[in-house]
Amino acid sequence: MENLYTTFARYPLPSQIDVSDSATVFDQERLRARPLRELRACDLEKYAFEALTSWGNELDFKHYLPRLLDLQAFDAAWFLEAEVLLAKLHHANWRKWPQAEQAAVEAYLTAWREYVLSIER
Repeated sequence: MENLYTTFARYPLPSQIDVSDSATVFDQERLRARPLRELRACDLEKYAFEALTSWGNELDFKHYLPRLLDLQAFDAAWFLEAEVLLAKLHHANWRKWPQAEQAAVEAYLTAWREYVLSIER
């Protein structure tokens, strides 16, 4: 996880995220209410579902990605199915990102897979 946060730290908190009409001011304020590592599942809920489709762009997604993956792996309150989050990576064309970013995501996915397999035995 630390590698993800370090690798994607170069993407700052967006000053504004382009959103569709479905996003309220309250929804956007929740994304800025806490430091990235302290955002809760409920803070990111609306963004997680709508990232890259009706909320924000690839740079915004890269900012929030470490926390989204962190919650996916370690927060029992997380609600988003893994397939949905992984589809967001595909939608963001992550295989065209800089090599260090791809490597950080690959390392996370490998570790996460091993973790899930170990607890399901």
